[in-house]
Amino acid sequence: MLRAIGAVVVGEHPIMYGEAQRIPAVNDKRGELTIFYVAHADGVPNGYAENNRTKQVIRWKATGQHLSPEAKAELAAQAEQTRYARKQAECEIYEATAARLGEELRINNSGVKETQYHKAKGIEATPGAPLLLLKAF
Repeated sequence: MLRAIGAVVVGEHPIMYGEAQRIPAVNDKRGELTIFYVAHADGVPNGYAENNRTKQVIRWKATGQHLSPEAKAELAAQAEQTRYARKQAECEIYEATAARLGEELRINNSGVKETQYHKAKGIEATPGAPLLLLKAF
């Protein structure tokens, strides 16, 4: 599918997680990523690919394969576990970012000191202003 629109398929590609991916085309310069694709392996394998230079688009869906109801149920369970694991990893990243930003943007409610920025602008230091922003000046 990807090679049909001029993609250079190397490494771990195609990645079948349902997330947008970019890869180079045959005539791309170093660092260019002309091909955009999304491929899904859970449920019925399918995908979409586009060459952003030529605007050629390919959509595909696996056909002809018939799974037993037990195999379909197992595949659906695996897909749900994968989605859950991805969602958990995303939540952990969000929580870590929130904790980091909470620490960086601690509110200084006491002992506010006037900085060079305040003097240059002729303003008073305001209690509750994030320390991170005041340190930048």
